[in-house]
Amino acid sequence: MIEVDRPNRQARRRHGKSNPIDAIEAARAALSGRADGVAKAADGNSEAIGVLMVAFRSGREAHTRCLNQLRRLGFCGPAELRERCRDVRVDALAQTVAGLRPNPAGDVVMFATTLAMQTLARRVLDIDADSVRLHDDSPGW
Repeated sequence: MIEVDRPNRQARRRHGKSNPIDAIEAARAALSGRADGVAKAADGNSEAIGVLMVAFRSGREAHTRCLNQLRRLGFCGPAELRERCRDVRVDALAQTVAGLRPNPAGDVVMFATTLAMQTLARRVLDIDADSVRLHDDSPGW
């Protein structure tokens, strides 16, 4: 395996950006010996940090998505839920809503909305715990 640097900028500007042309140029560089870099090994600290960052970023995106859904349900849900969530800060919303208890014997819409909100809130808390674990359990680089 050989690592190929990007094409010469002057030559690239003359022909414009083109993935097929770039691929052909990379192959020519490898065959002619102009590209003699050794490919990076997939080991070591930088690779380890990279894979942990994939999990962390994925969790951060899911966290944001769940909080947005939770806030929307709080704004559009039954009046009782709107009142319970009205003055709760976003950073405390998941903790507050996770403690709600859906009542299957009550109003169907209230039960469904409370159950959905509780599920999203618990998901947010689980993602938070995973993020802490990814940070704290990682070796000290």
